[in-house]
Amino acid sequence: MDSDDSVWEPVSEGSSAESSTEEVQDGLSDEESLDEFAEDRSINWCGEDFHDKVVGLIQRDKCDDRCLQGKAAELENFLRSTSNMTAQEKKQSVLTSLAMLMKTDTAVRRRGTGERHVFTYYLPLIGRVCRETWCAVYDVSTATITRYRRQIQRGTFSVKVHKGLLNMNATKIEIRWLVSWFRSFASILGDVVPVRVRTQKTIDGNVRKQYTDKNYTLLPAYFTWDQLYTEMNAYVLENDLDVREPRPSTFRKLLQQYCPTIRIRSPRSNVCDLCAILHTRMRSCITAELTEELGVHTEAAKEMRLEYKKDLASVSEDHAVIVMDFSQNLTFPSVASTPSQWYFLSLVNVHVFGIYYANKGIQYNYVYEES
Repeated sequence: MDSDDSVWEPVSEGSSAESSTEEVQDGLSDEESLDEFAEDRSINWCGEDFHDKVVGLIQRDKCDDRCLQGKAAELENFLRSTSNMTAQEKKQSVLTSLAMLMKTDTAVRRRGTGERHVFTYYLPLIGRVCRETWCAVYDVSTATITRYRRQIQRGTFSVKVHKGLLNMNATKIEIRWLVSWFRSFASILGDVVPVRVRTQKTIDGNVRKQYTDKNYTLLPAYFTWDQLYTEMNAYVLENDLDVREPRPSTFRKLLQQYCPTIRIRSPRSNVCDLCAILHTRMRSCITAELTEELGVHTEAAKEMRLEYKKDLASVSEDHAVIVMDFSQNLTFPSVASTPSQWYFLSLVNVHVFGIYYANKGIQYNYVYEES
């Protein structure tokens, strides 16, 4: 018997639904282990999450047959079952279901010079549905279904083992030691910059923002991830440590994941760190709080600029006010579409530094190449 859809209405404004967006902590607790990092955990939803998911699927069902009409309870039971599956188990369920559907109620018709296999889609506990609804409930795209169908046509519907399960080197990497070394290295050579971090919570439909101060460690601009990997390798050899060293790509991925507050300065930026961070925030959303914070931060710089202009106006011609810029580097050619007679200039790294006489308005640029 079909259930009544009248009980599945969107959550009213008076109901309490709390969701939060918290920043992932960069620290590693004592209980965490390498197995927990590699483990594929299942997603456990609460009742309100199931309610919203069912309502959303029913409302987005735009097919003429209304595949999910009157099947809210069955849809909820199906979602509860799949929520207890890991990603691998869910993928295997999709492949198994698709392999069975391709052999049941199958019709073949010609289209142009090829053949198109047409079959009916069914969902466990729900019944017959259209392809769009089948993909929406399983949360997969039509391109993914096409890829799965080709895999099944090649004679296999099993999920390939991946995620490092066969990579013995990756399973033996000591993440704790790697993170500890990187933090110690950054604390010696990096600069600590205070940053204001914003988190927001949605309580009863109202967005509440909270601001906390957090320190970011910025490494000098001449560092690269390859150079950091070399530093780590040299540290291991110098101290004769018996640790498993990761590959360079894994090295960067792990440190970016577990040390998000340690960054490398941009080599082409002569703007202070906090200005760069505020500029990045204001590119996506300009708020009164960000504008006020930027004004407070640049107040001292404005006073210094006014004082500089006064000194520049009062200086005599016997003195030279010099401004120098060393932080520019170029590559010839600067664009890929280069005339053939300029090909000999490719792969040439040059550096530019300028001397500007501020009181005379004269700019001198010097170019040099390091080979």
